[in-house]
Amino acid sequence: MSTLSTHQTSAGPEQSRAFTLIELLVAMAVGVVVLGALVTLLVETNQANRVSNGVARMQENARFALDLMAREIKASTLQHCSAFDNRYPESGVNTARALRVHFGGAMPHGLPDGGTVQPPPADVNDFLLSPRYFMQGHECTAGGCLPDFTEVGADSTNPPAMGVAAGLRPLGSDVLTVRYLAQEGVNVDDSTRGGSVEFDLSTRFSADPLAEIGYQAGDLLMISNCSVAEVFQPVAIGVEIHPSPVILSRYSEAEDARVTNFTRGFRTVSYFLQNRADPDQPGRLIPVLMRQVNGVAEELVEGIERLDFRYVVEDNAGVEHVLTADQVNAGVSAGGGALVCQASPEGLPGVEPGCLWRSISAVEIGMMATSVDNVLAVAAPNYTYAFANEVDVTPGTTMPNGLPSEFVLRREFRTTVSLRTYNY
Repeated sequence: MSTLSTHQTSAGPEQSRAFTLIELLVAMAVGVVVLGALVTLLVETNQANRVSNGVARMQENARFALDLMAREIKASTLQHCSAFDNRYPESGVNTARALRVHFGGAMPHGLPDGGTVQPPPADVNDFLLSPRYFMQGHECTAGGCLPDFTEVGADSTNPPAMGVAAGLRPLGSDVLTVRYLAQEGVNVDDSTRGGSVEFDLSTRFSADPLAEIGYQAGDLLMISNCSVAEVFQPVAIGVEIHPSPVILSRYSEAEDARVTNFTRGFRTVSYFLQNRADPDQPGRLIPVLMRQVNGVAEELVEGIERLDFRYVVEDNAGVEHVLTADQVNAGVSAGGGALVCQASPEGLPGVEPGCLWRSISAVEIGMMATSVDNVLAVAAPNYTYAFANEVDVTPGTTMPNGLPSEFVLRREFRTTVSLRTYNY
């Protein structure tokens, strides 16, 4: 018997082999390149997000500020029913209603009293308050402002001085003050015929009309209809009001005559810029827009670097002139020629200091807004502020407002506000 022997071979598992040094170096190099690309992408994405957020913040702040200022500027000279007394239709000019003031003490909210109003009245206890005091601007440079804040009609609670410290105004930022009546008032009862020793408040619309207008002892009241308005302090108060002295005009509910609290319902509003310390970065200042109401200032928005105003004035011939606050106050054109004011409200002198302030038809606002934070990786790009004839300007170490240029975005915002209640 023969034996067949079969030769079998079997292949075992492949033996594992370690990376060579060259392979490790190549893998590490590829990993570094990929990681570097990812880091670059993350940095660029973060930078793009910072810029995008800065742009959005800058636009939102500027538009909010312009909208609020525009609405308040439009309200300048606003009184109950109408700011006009159209008793001169043949002239084609709307003559603004002046307020007759029966009061010899200090007026509220920076308004001049009988002893400071210009020109001086014959009776400091009974005088007309010109509507020229319902708007007052100040043109400011790095050295100061014209007219000065001591000007009659300026906000009695003056804004801070200019400087480059926290709490001061940035250099060269303009200031604007507007005044208006913000209270609708309460109706006079139909049984009242004005000119009497006393008159009654209507209780048909409010059980407590005095509480509705926030009356407190010592307040000044204003009674008005669609043509005249008088300010007085009552000697006896209740639903039946005793003015002192006796008011001159006649009022009735049929004329929509109303009584308002002149002390608490009247607004003197000033806009200006102010430096504020950055809470997140010690030593850094942020310029902010301030709104001061009856002496109390509040911050509106941050990152407003420059603020300027120009005033469109109509002279007695109906010709419009675009002027600075100093030119309006001085009564001269941009070329320096004298301008003649429109007709005065009845009872006021033909020429009064600053009479062009009652001939404003529009206000131009120029504003430079920033991204607030340093959102750029490189120095700030060139900017244009056409309101001041600055085009494609390279930021210096210090900006015109006295603060460092930093790494912020800048953009100019402008608007023109027409004054429907102030066009006379």
